[in-house]
Amino acid sequence: MKLNLNRAYIKELVDEPYFSRGEFYFNNGMVHIISVKDYCVKSKVVGSGVYRVTLRYGGKHLDGECSCLAFENWGPCKHMAATGFAMIQYNSHGYQSSSECSDRIDEQNRFEKALRKKTKQELIEIIIRLSDYYPEIIDELEDDDEE
Repeated sequence: MKLNLNRAYIKELVDEPYFSRGEFYFNNGMVHIISVKDYCVKSKVVGSGVYRVTLRYGGKHLDGECSCLAFENWGPCKHMAATGFAMIQYNSHGYQSSSECSDRIDEQNRFEKALRKKTKQELIEIIIRLSDYYPEIIDELEDDDEE
């Protein structure tokens, strides 16, 4: 089965206002398709961050996941909708992400590469310094079992 999507499949998966916001992201070229297989598409979508999206079509319905907090808290999101719209265009006459999208993804890739070169101690020191400016990091990283 080929990953042949249409607006109705996306609308079934993603509710408003995320559906319309996803279409906005797509119209602005903020989706970078990473891979397309028979039943699955993987992408990165640029918004306030760079999010990893997977969409799967199982023959009866569309599903998937996204690395954004909205997906974690509320389910299917605008990034998933944007990926679906990009896939529709990809199937009909190709899809090209915007240069802004490509630039942001390249920047994130360089950042990740730089972090991977750091030692564990260097990363701990960076996180401690950042926690002065972003105290929510402490809540994010605290071990719940320590209480």
